[in-house]
Amino acid sequence: MKNTNKINKAKLKDLYLAATEFKEAKPWEWMNEDDLICIENPEDKSIGFCSIMGSSNVHFALAVYLGHEGIAALNYFKEKNDRIPDHQALFYQDCLMCSFENRDLLEKSELSEIKDLGMSFRGKNAWPHFRRYEPGFYPWFINENECEFLTHALRQTLKMALNIKDGRLRIGTQRGRTAISKCIDINGESIWEIEDYEMHIPKISYQYAEMEDELLMHRLKKLPKSNIVFHAETCYLPLTVQEKKGERPYFPRAFIIADGNSGQIIEHEMYEDPRDDGKNVLDILVRLCLELDLPMEIEVKSEKMVAILTDFCEKLGIKLTIVDTLPTIEDLLEGMARQL
Repeated sequence: MKNTNKINKAKLKDLYLAATEFKEAKPWEWMNEDDLICIENPEDKSIGFCSIMGSSNVHFALAVYLGHEGIAALNYFKEKNDRIPDHQALFYQDCLMCSFENRDLLEKSELSEIKDLGMSFRGKNAWPHFRRYEPGFYPWFINENECEFLTHALRQTLKMALNIKDGRLRIGTQRGRTAISKCIDINGESIWEIEDYEMHIPKISYQYAEMEDELLMHRLKKLPKSNIVFHAETCYLPLTVQEKKGERPYFPRAFIIADGNSGQIIEHEMYEDPRDDGKNVLDILVRLCLELDLPMEIEVKSEKMVAILTDFCEKLGIKLTIVDTLPTIEDLLEGMARQL
């Protein structure tokens, strides 16, 4: 894996110094990862929701969930984690992360980078490791803008965590109350100030798709109804695609349909953009209905699939059922994940 994101050497060293200060303070000894602290990005005024990890003594890190989309995805994952398999957990992370790892986890380019900066680290969970997590993409090296914001986040989160430890600052994330650190300009000088912040974590919602081709719907309504039950799911496949050497790999999106009676995969199609879910799902379903007749029922697991298929199923008299598991599809994905 090659790092093609070149960062100004001074900014990079500042990031490593901020990470070192954070690690030495060990804020996870008194902070819980659910205690979110907010940091405003001076560049664009967006908000990073910062979670200090390490209270379980397993994974030591600062995760900065980016904007309301990032924190909404995290919240959704926490609410549904009993229904989300391990190989799909990565796709709910939209954040910058500074974690502290063993030396052997770092790339050669990162080890050279540390040496070139005149720095060194020793021991278990001692080596700073910086990554950008983004749904649908392989965790990747940060760029210069992300480097600057992560540096701010490490320093300001630590400052606020120390204030919490000393009793000078109180937060209650579970009650929707926390604090935010904002960078303001006073006579040309950048000053960080802490304010109370009321959290409103948005819920993920999906737009309902509509079948607007009346001629096509008229044709579909004339089809006989079979006794087949479709199991249908759209998801990221647990395999990476890298189109050019040095480019960031991505996880392809796929729509998969299985026969609920026989347990056989009927159809699957890969594509890149999750924004194409609705179109691809409906296009493939229409084609299958024309080939196999209308299914008696379609079973789905995700709220997104409900939003895509509700109008389609209502207009064609197909029963749409939400289930907890889709065994054939899940076995396929788990097999792919083991191979990866």
